[in-house]
Amino acid sequence: MPDTVADLTLEHLRLVREELSLMRKEMADFRAQMMAEFGELKKRFRTQEHHIVGLRRDEAIASEEITDLRHQIDGLVARLETLEARAPH
Repeated sequence: MPDTVADLTLEHLRLVREELSLMRKEMADFRAQMMAEFGELKKRFRTQEHHIVGLRRDEAIASEEITDLRHQIDGLVARLETLEARAPH
């Protein structure tokens, strides 16, 4: 009888070891998949960050151009006011 119990115990331990081995492999595969997906997400975020930087640069350039145009308009208004003040009424 002890041989049968020992054999059953050993068989059970082999099955447990196989299940553990399978679980380790599944966990390793899952981790590898998650790392690959995480790498892809990081790459996409970097791309989005570059796009945002480009948009901010474009916005700064547009703002600078608007400021320059406002100064030019202010200068033209000042000239017009000067000419109107000189003109006889």
